[in-house]
Amino acid sequence: MQSGNAIDRKRIKIIPIIERFYGEFFPSNKLEMNRGEFYHAVCQIVQEINASAGGVQLRVPSYESIKKELPTTDPSSPTIDQRKIENVIVKVFPSAGVIGKATISKIMLSIFGVPAAALFIKGKFYPKVGIKDEYLIPAVTSATVLALSMMRMI
Repeated sequence: MQSGNAIDRKRIKIIPIIERFYGEFFPSNKLEMNRGEFYHAVCQIVQEINASAGGVQLRVPSYESIKKELPTTDPSSPTIDQRKIENVIVKVFPSAGVIGKATISKIMLSIFGVPAAALFIKGKFYPKVGIKDEYLIPAVTSATVLALSMMRMI
C-alpha cells in the first residue's frame, strides 16, 4: 500500500500529461464512447506517462482494474470530467507494469553478477583484506542497486 505522499508525488508528475491528452481523448467532456474506447484512451495516456518517464511499458492495465475504477455515471447526464479521469488513471497507473530502461536480464546480471565478481576478485587478488564476505556482498549489492537506480534502469 502506498502512502499519501507517494500518491501525491505521482499525481504531481502525471497530472500535466493527463491534462495535455484529456482534450484529445475526451473532446466533448461527455462519456459518449463505449468502454472499449475508454479503455483505449486510458492505455494511450498510460503509454504517454511511461514514455515521458523514460520507461518501457511491459503490460497495459487490465480491463478489470479500469472497470473497477471507472466512475459510474448517471444515465440522464453521462458526463465525465477531468478530475474523474485523473482519479482513474492515478489508481490504474501502478498496475501498468512499468520497468525502467534496462531489460530484466541486465538487471539480474548486474544485481547478482557484480557482487559475485567482487567476491571472486577479493578472493583471488586480495585474500588477506580484512573485509568479511558477509559485509562485502551486501555492500556491493546495495551499491549496484543504487547505481542502477541512478541510471534509471530500475
